[in-house]
Amino acid sequence: MIPDYREESCTYLMLRLKVALKKHDQKTPFSFYGTATQVKTVEGSFPASGYTVASSKEGDDCYLITLSSAET
Repeated sequence: MIPDYREESCTYLMLRLKVALKKHDQKTPFSFYGTATQVKTVEGSFPASGYTVASSKEGDDCYLITLSSAET
């Protein structure tokens, strides 16, 4: 099941992602649903932390955001 973080503030989203990524197998991408604002926040923060960010529009202000470790 893909987590849906569209209702989270950007600050709380970043905290949730930090915890989720620590628990997640780094060899596989981590995906979640977010908003356009969250896409911009994640794209601005995670590449500096060693992640590749990909997003695709799934609906009205709904994006599937995928984080992949740049090392894999």
